[in-house]
Amino acid sequence: MTVQDKAVETLTGLGLTILQSKVYLELAKGGKATVKDIAKKSNIARQDLYRIAPQLLNLGLIEKLIDTPTKFRAIPIKEAIEILIERRRKQTAQIEQESKQLLSYFTSKESDGLKDEESQFIIINDLQARLSKTRKQVAITKKIINIVTKWSFFLTYTPEAIDELNEALKRGVHVHIITQAPRNTDVFPKKLQKLLNYPHFEVRYISSLPSSMVAVFDKEEVNILLSSDKTPADTAMLVSNNINLIELSQNYFDVMWASAVICCFS
Repeated sequence: MTVQDKAVETLTGLGLTILQSKVYLELAKGGKATVKDIAKKSNIARQDLYRIAPQLLNLGLIEKLIDTPTKFRAIPIKEAIEILIERRRKQTAQIEQESKQLLSYFTSKESDGLKDEESQFIIINDLQARLSKTRKQVAITKKIINIVTKWSFFLTYTPEAIDELNEALKRGVHVHIITQAPRNTDVFPKKLQKLLNYPHFEVRYISSLPSSMVAVFDKEEVNILLSSDKTPADTAMLVSNNINLIELSQNYFDVMWASAVICCFS
């Protein structure tokens, strides 16, 4: 890459077009010049120069000299770069402000989304998308999370949301989990040991596989895994704010919770 090419690349990076950059650089190198002179040296068509010169004037990067014929000259390169950097800074600040307004608007819409709209039923197939959704749900839960799950699914989903669960428990959220008893019911997974420090984190065991796997968040949203005989990676998840479906899922949890065995871990 030549010095000229690098200079053009730098100026375009600061917001000029390629032609604007070439015209400015030609004037910066050669001093004052007419449109005819610039066209000859830069191989840029005159009709383009008659359009570009006013643009550079408006940007304050060149000056128009009162002469016959009319001539132009570039301001010093240091001043030109300072002008372009300041212009870019203002543009960036404006974009940041507009982005914040846009983000604020859509964040408020998202937070109101499931409450303001009619009942929604969303199916999420991808495992990482399901884990991401679950982490977000845990992060915004205010009071209680009730879960019925298989032990293998418990071992898959819970560590992935360990940070969000820990923060939720710090906020005073109650987390109740029902799962079938593993072989060693006295030992809790090491990755999840810190959750046991919270009195409102409780796991209960049932003797057989649960017929359905559900998670109810603040009785406002429910996740239902659509297959109990597949691996976590192969099981789609239904997410809904439907009141009737949430009530059914919560009743299912309550019945299971009443008959499940309280766990004491070492």
